[in-house]
Amino acid sequence: EIFDIQLHAYLRPAEVVAQQLSTDNGITDLEAEDRLGRYGSNELSGGGGVSPWKILVGQIFNAMILVLIMAIAVSFGIRSWKVEWYVPLVGFG
Repeated sequence: EIFDIQLHAYLRPAEVVAQQLSTDNGITDLEAEDRLGRYGSNELSGGGGVSPWKILVGQIFNAMILVLIMAIAVSFGIRSWKVEWYVPLVGFG
């Protein structure tokens, strides 16, 4: 029943959902102690997260970014090759 309430809670008024889940006044001290014993304290575990440098390197060396960088290099290579051939012909256009 709780799964059904949580699944369709957005379809019901907030007061009805709060009453069905018995959360209109929060949880009791006894329930808080029970949850603390069952689930542990509400703290994040682990280190300081991911280094900004790792994020930057991961973004730069993404496969799609590498493909785009290669496309830019090819584009500039073709352009400089074309410019080299077209420069003497500018006056004959």
